[in-house]
Amino acid sequence: MKWERGLTFDIGLFIVLFLAVMPNSRVQAFDKPMDWFPPALLTYPLVIGEPLSVIPRYFGNQGIPDVIVFTSTGAPKTFFDLPAEDSAVRFYLLRGEPEGWGEPLFVGQLSIPNRQVISGIASPGVDLDSDGVLDVVAILTVFRGSFAQLDLDETETYMVILWGYPDYIGFEAKFMPLETGLIPPTSVVAGDFNSDGLVDLAFTDPQRLALQVLYNLGGRRWSEPYHVGLADGDNDCLPIPIGCVCGRFSGGKGQDLAVLAICAKGEKFRQMLAFLNLQDDQRWKRSPLFPLGPELFENIQDAFGALIVGDYDGDECNDLLFTAKLKLEGTPFMQRLNLMAIYMLPCPSWKKVDNPRLISAMPSGHLIFVENDLSFGWRIVSLRDEGSHIDVLHIFNDGRHLNAALSVPGYIAGAWVVARGERREIIVVSSQDLQSGITLFNVITRRSR
Repeated sequence: MKWERGLTFDIGLFIVLFLAVMPNSRVQAFDKPMDWFPPALLTYPLVIGEPLSVIPRYFGNQGIPDVIVFTSTGAPKTFFDLPAEDSAVRFYLLRGEPEGWGEPLFVGQLSIPNRQVISGIASPGVDLDSDGVLDVVAILTVFRGSFAQLDLDETETYMVILWGYPDYIGFEAKFMPLETGLIPPTSVVAGDFNSDGLVDLAFTDPQRLALQVLYNLGGRRWSEPYHVGLADGDNDCLPIPIGCVCGRFSGGKGQDLAVLAICAKGEKFRQMLAFLNLQDDQRWKRSPLFPLGPELFENIQDAFGALIVGDYDGDECNDLLFTAKLKLEGTPFMQRLNLMAIYMLPCPSWKKVDNPRLISAMPSGHLIFVENDLSFGWRIVSLRDEGSHIDVLHIFNDGRHLNAALSVPGYIAGAWVVARGERREIIVVSSQDLQSGITLFNVITRRSR
């Protein structure tokens, strides 16, 4: 069953605040507003449980993106209800087809009797076992009881790995319990940290002010978690890690970790950046803590943001993008606007981080796609925090901004951008009503010609 409709959207045209446009990749028709607007929305109702997340990647060998959808079953229907005895997290594969998507194929499940999911993060497809097939990593935190009786002492955290099979036949689901603090992990990243040719894993452990690193031993085996702390005696604040990415920032042998942290300074909070590099089998070196701008926030929620790595100016050097809440002065209306600023740190290094460049501002949300193109400009896609909207921001080379707020049916759980031939599509999974177990698989695409 498929629904097709016109997409409700609002377009705003306004003047750039500050812009630095650099060369990057190529323009595709998806990204050109004159080719894309008005877009079309295709909605596929799937009876596979309540959606938790979506991870698109090229898992097969056809050059067409596939999608892994995480769902939950047996979760309580109200704030006060208890989870079912057979509650579980399930994983489904939707194979990409030349035109559209295949039926959902059950991959596996994590049984969580009498429990429900409170937090989940995932990493895009990566080849963890060097067999030429992409695998999927997720970290899920669950708790026993209802949300009305939430007790952080009752939380449990699991790492989920969906091992891809050769010959494009599916996945094998494996699960591993993790020891974390009471605050769930907020970011997971894959990289070769010890230069042995195997892909290792790292994730944030906010309560312990640390990252945990799992070294890949080969044969689908992992080391015991190794804790890498951010705090030391030289800090004048307590750095709480909230995001991490992998890249090369120190000039060392292995890949480095860049960590976005929140520092508590008295009763205020500030965003900070640190780099980590493995010196030998057990010793990690940490860079100084670099402040990201002068902004001090009154509450910790306002200090949260995202951290993304990529070459955004075409100089073959890792750049960092980060987001921060934008504080506006002026009328009460202006002060109530919930906006985030997007900044770029061009080619940051272990010893020096230049002042961030403001790219633009848009409604507060979670970045799901960012690209900069010399012949066009910036294009940014974000999942808005408030309401069921996807924000698409185009920034032209001449300084014009074109922002579209796309309304999607249901209650959004996750979104991603995939490339399909000469166009890109936005994949959004949402719940129909938060209780019927129906996932709405929404595809925002270019309208047929």
